[in-house]
Amino acid sequence: MKVHLQKLPPEQFGFRQHLSTTKQLVRITDFVGQALHNNLNTAILMLDVAKAFDRVWHEGLICKLIDLDFERELILVLLSFISNRTFKVSVGNSLSTKRIMLSGIPQGSVLGPILYLFYVADFPKIHYNSNAILACYADDTAVAVKSANVNHAIKKLQENVPYIENWCKRWKVRINAQKSQLLNVRKRKKNARLKMELLLFNEPVPIVNKAKYLGITINNRLTWTPHIENTRSHALRVMKCLYPIIGKFSKLDLYKKRLIYLNTIRPIMTYAAPAWATATEKDIEKLQKVQNKFLRFSTNAHYYVRNEVLHKDMKTEPLNQFIRKINASFFKEDSQPMISQLPAHVTTGHAPSPLAPALLDSRFGLILSSAPTVQTSDDSRNTSSRMLDNLGISGTWNIS
Repeated sequence: MKVHLQKLPPEQFGFRQHLSTTKQLVRITDFVGQALHNNLNTAILMLDVAKAFDRVWHEGLICKLIDLDFERELILVLLSFISNRTFKVSVGNSLSTKRIMLSGIPQGSVLGPILYLFYVADFPKIHYNSNAILACYADDTAVAVKSANVNHAIKKLQENVPYIENWCKRWKVRINAQKSQLLNVRKRKKNARLKMELLLFNEPVPIVNKAKYLGITINNRLTWTPHIENTRSHALRVMKCLYPIIGKFSKLDLYKKRLIYLNTIRPIMTYAAPAWATATEKDIEKLQKVQNKFLRFSTNAHYYVRNEVLHKDMKTEPLNQFIRKINASFFKEDSQPMISQLPAHVTTGHAPSPLAPALLDSRFGLILSSAPTVQTSDDSRNTSSRMLDNLGISGTWNIS
């Protein structure tokens, strides 16, 4: 399986060795930051995939595994993993009959997310020179285009929307246009005049001033105050829930209280810190006050005890120092070999074909003629049926 994981596109950072949400976020914020430095606008389209894991089409997944040159024996094992799964619906005291699931992959398993990565591996790539970027983390997908004119950036995004729509129709993937978001990041304080809107499946995509992607809030100026405020509120809520065991009336010793803080609350405040490394000291100070609050009520210290003394006694470094340490470790070249080799953009001269032009494999005895870029649902079923017949598993499916 490790050999086949190398076939995944470099833009996909989900569930892969040496890659993480932080590295994908750094890649995006660096792309947007460079655009701002060059006085360019960036239009970011964040797609909302509806019930991503539950809508994986089994026949389509098998077709893609064949296309990626998976061994026949491995495909049969994976087929047994996803097929013959049943479900019942319970309403009150009534229970429906047993039904077979013809789509979806088991969630909570190790193989489930990996199979989803292979299913979306051929997601259409932007083809707009070095001014575009595609970022994926499992089903969290963002497409960004930078330009001197924000309307031009939106236009370039719109030109690539048909490829995304055709891919979704072919592989039975549903994108919710109303829950997707379009964010325009600019340097000017005054809003640029938008002359056009972005349409996805003939529905306008909402334009927002800030959006959350992979857990961090990005606004239209690439300033981090909204993200810091959200993070601070989240940390305070968690700390309030944990107060009975870390507060001044708790019978836990200080060592255990400190461990709880370091493993539950501080990670919330420092998540993806390298991505928002340009946050101001004023914003960082807001998070530092959360740490100060914990140190004070956990030790039941008097108001006149200085924060520096509490940090020293609890052997906890100030948050700004800890964040600097995280960033320094992250940005070492040897700590992220894969991201340093990944281009900031992906260029293709044509719409990507969902399947290879011809699949010739003696192990399957399979020969398929060149497939068009977009096929109808019936064509897709016929293609997948021929593939499954060559695997010797025909008659397994009943797709209506």
